[in-house]
Order: sequence, then structure tokens, then C-alpha cells
Amino acid sequence: MAPRWTRLIRFVAEEDGHIHLGQVDEDILDVGLAAFEGVPISAKLIAGSLYDGVVSDTTMTVKQLLPPISIDQGKVIRCLGLNYRDHAKEANMAIPDVPVLFFKPPHALMGPWPEKIRIPKFAQDGSSDYEAELTLIISKTGKNIAEEDAFDHVLGYTCGNDISARTEQFKTSQWSFSKGLDASAPIGPVLVSQSAIGDPHSLSIRAIYNGAVVQDSNTRYMIFSIPKIISFLSQGTTLEQGTVIMTGTPPGIGCMRDPKICLRDGDDIRVQIGNIGTLINAVYYENHSATRSVPIGSDLGHKNLLTSRIMKTVALYASAQRFGDGDLLPIAGGRVLLSRATSHNRRGPRTMGMSTRTDGSMRRSNGAVTDVTTCTASEHTPNATRSESLEEISGEDLGRLTPTSSQWSRGTATVSLSHLESISLSDMMHPSHDIPSSQRSPDEAYTEASRSSAESHLAIWELLEVSQQVYDELLQAYFHNMSTFSLFYKPGFLTKLSAVSSNSESAALVSSMFIFSSRFLHDSNKRGPETFHTLARKFIAAALDECSEDAPPLCVLQALTLSTFHQLSQDVRGLAWRSLGLCIRVAYELNLHKIDAERIANQDDNPTYDKEQWILDEERRRAWWAIWELDAFACTIRRLPTGLDLTQTKTFLPVSDEAWFGGTCQPSCCLDPDPKARWKMLENCANQSWKSWYIVVNSMMRDAHLLSYCRGRYGTSGTIRDELKTLEESLLSFKRALPNQLSYCNEYLGFHSKTPIETQPTLTNDCATYSLYMMTQLTKFMIYHYQMFWEGRTAESISTAGLAEDSTDQQYPLPTYTVNIEAWSRYLESADNILRMIRNSSPYHVRYVNPLFASTIWLAAVAQIV
Repeated sequence: MAPRWTRLIRFVAEEDGHIHLGQVDEDILDVGLAAFEGVPISAKLIAGSLYDGVVSDTTMTVKQLLPPISIDQGKVIRCLGLNYRDHAKEANMAIPDVPVLFFKPPHALMGPWPEKIRIPKFAQDGSSDYEAELTLIISKTGKNIAEEDAFDHVLGYTCGNDISARTEQFKTSQWSFSKGLDASAPIGPVLVSQSAIGDPHSLSIRAIYNGAVVQDSNTRYMIFSIPKIISFLSQGTTLEQGTVIMTGTPPGIGCMRDPKICLRDGDDIRVQIGNIGTLINAVYYENHSATRSVPIGSDLGHKNLLTSRIMKTVALYASAQRFGDGDLLPIAGGRVLLSRATSHNRRGPRTMGMSTRTDGSMRRSNGAVTDVTTCTASEHTPNATRSESLEEISGEDLGRLTPTSSQWSRGTATVSLSHLESISLSDMMHPSHDIPSSQRSPDEAYTEASRSSAESHLAIWELLEVSQQVYDELLQAYFHNMSTFSLFYKPGFLTKLSAVSSNSESAALVSSMFIFSSRFLHDSNKRGPETFHTLARKFIAAALDECSEDAPPLCVLQALTLSTFHQLSQDVRGLAWRSLGLCIRVAYELNLHKIDAERIANQDDNPTYDKEQWILDEERRRAWWAIWELDAFACTIRRLPTGLDLTQTKTFLPVSDEAWFGGTCQPSCCLDPDPKARWKMLENCANQSWKSWYIVVNSMMRDAHLLSYCRGRYGTSGTIRDELKTLEESLLSFKRALPNQLSYCNEYLGFHSKTPIETQPTLTNDCATYSLYMMTQLTKFMIYHYQMFWEGRTAESISTAGLAEDSTDQQYPLPTYTVNIEAWSRYLESADNILRMIRNSSPYHVRYVNPLFASTIWLAAVAQIV
């Protein structure tokens, strides 16, 4: 009898801690990725057994995923070797005439993340390998099963990974030992029924090693079909209910690659199969070192349950608190991390050891990855190239970022460069450009600014009506997940926040940040983005009223920018449009358009910066360019002139986060008005910041849009065509000059958290690659738009269109076009490129990428159906 469920999971429930069977929520497209990302998963309980269960209306929340079938239920694991032609060829083996079979014992079975693939000591010789395989489970016992009856014996399909110790395998023709080690057959995360899977012989199948696709094929290339496999295995042999069958692996296994790939401690290995999802596991070397990792979530097998629970709590807390380059963002109030961790068992994005390809090449862990459960404060030592948590900045370093009493005056009529070089972060939050000074005395300002951090944050909690726990979680979630804009200097953020003298200003800033972080956490009080957006607007208005005739501080502009970004992601009409205009006016009021004017005037190409001043200036630059991005987007959508004038901009493009957070002064350049010179200037100054390269290609898109949509310039079509040709050549040169680590090479974009050994978060890398590639394709859309829709208009249609504008009483024929086939072909190519990258990205990438790209994706989708 066919099962009455369609997508089954075995899981430990949050509510009672017991193991259940459940029908997973249909809104969860990929259960494995959702569990890894910390997305809440709910399931309707299945009453009965794995084989005859019925879906009930009772819903529970998943705490941990387990393999779809338990070790006790799984009788044996039957495996096929050499079942893909290309795999047989890469192994220099003959194409088999009959299935090549071997066994794995039941204890080889294991589940999805957080379970780890445990490599024993003797197999830690660089030969441990992966094999992505479509896996099925037999629903009822049978013998001598005919091919036409085979599917009646299939309970469901899942992902499997055949872990192999190649050195032992190649010693003998018998594979059961080398492939039958404990935890060498991870399967999961979901079991999809025969009725829901579609055609099991038409499923994409991939292995993803540390973020790079290493196997990429389709089950249609199997030599022996599933009916043939079941029929063959049951010849003269009883095929028992609960038997697990692994159907073979496609080409691309590690030992056959050049250079070879092997599974090392801390690696991330994934199996992704269409219509099923992603099986994710980390690799764990048993007895690897005295400070080896403790497998997260392995408490069911621990003898000391209390110790296991403590380790899980610490691991979950450490995972939730990670940001930047492995440091811990300090909690307001300076409380001990462990006390907070043991008090709150909260859900959040998980991290595991992994590396990701960002430049088209392969990266792998070197064995030095330590699981988050073993991380201690001593492992987070600050250095010049890493961001530092606030607790790690003390004494003299902290003093340099703390305001003095003389620095808290709101402003003077004029500001000299020498004065700018002497002010601190607090002055940047209360800038003093060409604005009449407030009458507040420095002593009064300092008294208000010297509030304790705990007192300052307590006021924000009260204003936002959230608990300290929720406040901390939301603050952490912002820095962990916000990748579109990097507006804040992370190592000094809490110092900045505690120095804000106005409750309205601090509440405006924090609530605007929570608009985005609330998307990643689920508050029991249902405070979502719109709730915090309403609060942000209220506090921004109050903060602006408090400023009166004074210039608003930078923190208010940052809050306004984030609030406007949220509004523009929904529409570009009235409220959002006017909010953008306010951002522009305040940015000009703060003179953000000429931060580097004096250096440019003096032709000081490599100025000797004061480190602290450079850090402060960089934060202002980022605010300016964030507003420029929003302005370019909104005005492109509305086909209107931009509010920011680039010809008057004397502000350098931003540098990389690594340089900024590490306090390493790096040269940059302005955005040149000439598109041919923009990428050259950026390349010459060796600025590797993805955001700067993104701004350059974004500006090219804007130029192409202006040319393509200038409908009143038909008499200069030749000029428009020439300028668009120049832009096309500049775009090609831009792509060639783009740093390798920022180029998209058709790799899989997982958008997951980084490993401690990487120098840059994988999430940021993937978002950077995605954004640059998307904007490049959008620029092509704009360039080819004119050639397709305007250059081909006949003179008669132009004249007719002009007459139609002056008369509403007469009917005229529709304009006629001569289609430019070459332009249309290139337009479609860009659309295909966009859709291909989306298919090659995590299903949850939309949670992290710039939401403004929705319009670009829409263009690509429309092109497919025209």
C-alpha cells in the first residue's frame, strides 16, 4: 500500500524532546538547508509507523532532524557501484553488464546535519571520499519482484552519501569493509514518496564540497534503472521491508579529480537532489587532537546527558553570536557569555567548518577547523586584519574611540580640516558642517554622553518594548545577516551606540536595524519588520525635530537610510520616494558629497591618514554611497533624474570591510564621470572592495538606462548608438578587470556562514558575487533595450507616435518595428544567465541578497515568455 504522506521526516520535537514522524510543511522547499540556516520547521505528526502512517492535524516544531529510517528499522544497506557510465569511465572500469553490488551494515546509517561524518583514525590518510547517490527505502518485503511491480515496493526517495576509505578499498576487490564503516552512509533529510517525486529517473544530483559543486549530473544517466535494480536484487533473495538501496554515484568523486579531493576534519559536504533537497554534514576526524570537536546534537548516544546538554547549549550560543571574522559581538551590559548561553536556548543560524569557492578555484579546510563547541575567548584574539569585539578593545585603543568633553559640541559655523582630523566617532554622529551651533554646552553634552552602556541600552529596550534577550538576538542577527549594506564600524559599534546622547536617535538607529534582523528571528510577540519600521519612522521624526536648525547626526541619517531601503524594497511611490529625498538632503547637509575634496584638490594620491580619522571618514563614505545606490535604483524605476549629482561628488569609493575593521588605511578613488575611466581608476588604486566595483557597474547601468530611455532624442540616434557601444566595451573591460574572487564562475552559491579559517564571510562573498553578476546582466539589458525597442522603429512609426501625443480623437496604427535579432539574442542570453545563477543558488538566497534585484529577475523572467 502506498504511503499516505508525501514528504516524511523523522525528528526530535522542540515541545517534548521525543522522536516523531512528521509531514513537513510544504512551504519549506529544502528541509536540510532550512535546518542548517536555523529556519523554524514545523511538521504535522504522522500517526502509525513509517510504512502505514497517516498524517494528523497535530503540528510540532522540529528541534533536530534524524535519518528518515532508524538503525533498528533499516535491515541492511544495499549499494550499487559503477551505475553511471561517466563514473565508470573516470574510474577506468568497463561498463558493467549487471549491477555491481556491495553491502553496508546498519550502523553505517546516520542522519543529516548536525550529525557528522566520523572518519576513524586509520582512514585519516587523505583518502576519505564522498559519493552523492539517490537513495530509496523498500516499503514491503518481496522476492523475485518483476520490473513492472518494482515501484510498488518503493516507500520513498532521499539523498545519500556513500563515504569511502579509498586506501582500504583499493587493497582488495571486496568493498564492504572500506565502505561499511560506522556513520559512512548519511541519508536524509526528507523521504519523498513515489507519488510526489515525479520521475525518479529525471532528477538533478550534485555533490557540493565546501561550497563548490564537484558532482553535477542527472539520474537519467544511470545504467540500471530503479525497476531493474529492485528486480535484480530480489532474484532468489528476499528483499526485506526497510532495506535501504543506494543507487550509485555520478562522475566527479574526489579520488578521480585532478587535483584529488579528500574529506578532512571540518569540511562541509552536501548532496543535493532535485525534488528532495540537501543533505548536509560536516566531517569529523575521530581522535584527531586533544581539542577535537564535539559532534553537535549527538546527545542521544552520550552516557552523560547533562554534559551533552551543556555542550549543545554553549554550541548553539556560540553559533548564534558569531559575526565578522570569527569574533563575538559583545552583549550590551558586558555580561559573561556563558551565563547568557545557559539562560536562553534560542534558535539561530548555524555554522560549521567549511570553505567556499569564490574565485572559480577550489578551497578546502586544512584540518585546523575547530567546532564552535570548543571555541573559547582565547581563540578570538584580535589582530590587525580581523574585526575586534568591543570587549577586546580596551585601554588606550578604546580611549581613541571615546569622545572627550570638548568634542561633544554640536557644531561651529565653519570647520577646518585640522579640526576634522581631531574629532572622534562621536563627533561624526553629531557633525558640525556649515550649520549654526547649538547652544548646548560641551559639559552638558558630555554629561549626557557619559551614560553607562547598560543604562543606554536599557532605555532602548524600554522604548522598543522588547526584552534584553530579544534585543541582543536582534542586534546579533543584523550583523550576521545584513550583507547588502555595511554601514557600521563593527569593532566600535557599541561604543558608538552608548555615546549617543538622545534616546530618540539611538532608538531610531536600533529600530531601523531591527527591520532587517527581525526577518531572521521569530519573536513570540510577533514583532516583524513592519512593527520595527513603524517605530523607526516615529523615532526618526522625533530625532529630526530635536535637531531643529542643527545638522542631524550621522546615526540619524543611517537610520533614515535603512528605513528608506525597506520602503523602496516594497515600492517606489509616495512615501518611499519622499523618504529618499530626505536622505539626499540630509547627506548634503552633512557634506558627505565632499569628504575627500581637500585631498583631491591637493592631488594627494596617497595621503597619510590618521587611523582613527580614516575609520570615521569611511563610515561617512559608506552612508553616502548607500544613498547613491538607493537613488540610482528609484530614479531608474521611475525614469527620472537622480537627486545626487555625481559631478559634484568628491567622496572616495568605499574600501573592503577587512581593511576598515582592521584599521588598515587603503587608497581609493572617486567615481569618474567617464565610464571608460571608472574601472581603470579603481583598478589602478588596487581597491578590492566588492562594493566599489558594484557601484562602478551600477553607474554603467544608470548611464545605459538614460541613453536607452531618452525617447526625445531620435534625431541623435547615431550618437546614442555610439555611446551605448562605448558602454558595452567599457562593460567588457570591467568584467576582465574584476578581481578573480568577485567573478562568478558558475559555482554553487550557498549563502551560508563562513568557517573560522576564512578571511571573509562566505555569506558576504556569495552576496557580492551574486550582486555583481546580477548588475552586470542588468546593464546589458539596458544597453540592448535601445537596439531592440527604439533603434528599430521606422520613421513612419515615430511620426505617428508624435501625432498620437497631440490628439486623442483620431486613431492611428500601432508603431512598427524592425527587430534587431543580434540584440534580442544578447538580451535573452543575459536573461538566461540570471536564471541560471538563481537555479545555481541556495533556495534561501532571497533572504540575504538585495531585495531590489526583484525587478531585475522580473525582467529576466519576462524575456523568457515574450
